Amino acid sequence: MQYLDDRDDGQGAAGRRPSGDHQRQILLRRLLALGVGVVIVVLLAVGVNSCLDARAERGFETYVSELEEIVDESNQLSESFFERLTDPPPDLDEVSLKPQVASDRGTAENELTRVEALDPPDELADAQLVLEQAFTLRRDALADIAERIADAVGSENRDEALEALVSDMETLLASDVLYERARGEILAVLEEQGLAGDLPQSEFLPPDSVEQYLDAAGLASLLSGIGGETAAGGGLHGLGLLQVSINPSGSALSGDGLNTIPLEGGETIVAQVQNQGDSTEQEVGVTYELSGASGTSEGEATIASIEAGETLDVEIPLSAEPATGEELTLTVMAVPVEGEEVEDNNELSFPIVFE
Repeated sequence: MQYLDDRDDGQGAAGRRPSGDHQRQILLRRLLALGVGVVIVVLLAVGVNSCLDARAERGFETYVSELEEIVDESNQLSESFFERLTDPPPDLDEVSLKPQVASDRGTAENELTRVEALDPPDELADAQLVLEQAFTLRRDALADIAERIADAVGSENRDEALEALVSDMETLLASDVLYERARGEILAVLEEQGLAGDLPQSEFLPPDSVEQYLDAAGLASLLSGIGGETAAGGGLHGLGLLQVSINPSGSALSGDGLNTIPLEGGETIVAQVQNQGDSTEQEVGVTYELSGASGTSEGEATIASIEAGETLDVEIPLSAEPATGEELTLTVMAVPVEGEEVEDNNELSFPIVFE
């Protein structure tokens, strides 16, 4: 009986629930394991986020770096292109100029292809589209210039070609506006992302000569240095504006006092221009501006060719009928030619009144 009692006690002890301390130990182990798991998950998440942030940062840096290289090359292309026009080598003529500009067009095509191949971060997708538009305009403008530049330098279709070149220069100016817009958007996104970075400015059309490139007479004067006697011979270049009168009255203007002009209708300004250099000048521009309280009118004409020492009368019709009884200022200018160093005698101004 004692044996049975002892056996029953053993089984009873084995069948009892664990004590409170034992339960707490089990719970503590579970909580500790859970805490370790949470820490591991957090560390993994932080690591993954850090990798993603680093990858995103590298994406921005790569994009900006590759774009900067393209922009630097575009700026170099602009510099070489316009230097060829403003300071042509002595042996440059319309025949050799066209393939050189065609080569520039090929460079612009390559730059556009590289821009289109960029892989922008999502935040820069809109700016990327604007960039592609800007570089497309540059490619298109140079392509058209390559086709028309020879005619603009010297042919019977010169006036038409010059007007087309003015349109191409306007296209280049539009590309500059678009690039600056995209550049601003990119820099703003970099700042939002807390990233350091910059992009060079890019003005393909030289900002200090915009007015000349957007004017047919100015372009003609610029291109006069390519080919012909001017390019080959060099020498002294200069124009003089000797006298200005107004037809049909034939009134010669004086700068000493107010000039009273009878308004007869169909008035034209007659500018007497002299080539005071020792080289024949091609496509010389002559302009006028008539301004007063009632407004401003402007006009221009072109001398196809003027030999050294030659004096020519250039007629420019008034673009609008002038006001009567109002004191106006008439300014007439012979546009300086390439290589002209003294321009003091290229412009005359007169106070006038029509009655």
